[in-house]
Amino acid sequence: MSATRRLLLVRHAQSSGQGANCELTETGQMQAQALAARLEALKIEHLVSSPYRRAVATLEPFANRHAKAIKTVQGLHERILSGTSQPDWRRHIEVSFHDRDYAAPGGESFNQVASRAMIALRDSLAARPGTIAAATHGNLIASVLHKIDPEFGYSDWQGLTNPDLIWLVFEGQDVLTYERVAA
Repeated sequence: MSATRRLLLVRHAQSSGQGANCELTETGQMQAQALAARLEALKIEHLVSSPYRRAVATLEPFANRHAKAIKTVQGLHERILSGTSQPDWRRHIEVSFHDRDYAAPGGESFNQVASRAMIALRDSLAARPGTIAAATHGNLIASVLHKIDPEFGYSDWQGLTNPDLIWLVFEGQDVLTYERVAA
């Protein structure tokens, strides 16, 4: 029987936008500073992150305080919702909760996002002993949580905060459950 391990999903702090190079807002910077103490209390040993600037910046105060490297992992990047700007982008996300294979033109489905995310998370666990925090994005987190529990729905996604912390519990390669960390 495989050992049980936990991995902490971290939704990034408040950012100035959705682009890959968007920085944290002033509020987001304060959130990242406060998060550093929470990660310390949770005994985080390793840091992985989406390559997007806002995700990396969310972990930097903790990394700097504890001289820890942040390994960027391509598979943790934000969901590509569409190949073009979608004024009704929330509708596309809502449809995804009812049809996991739905993708707007040029975009990724929930199944595609969850698949690449799980590969990235499993690879991160395999490469690092100890407790890992993985900074990523709300839509990716929603796709993973909805796959684990189909009851996790659109309103739950809307209820995710910046930042948000969610433990994933793995046994070997399989996710058994998730648990949101109380604020």
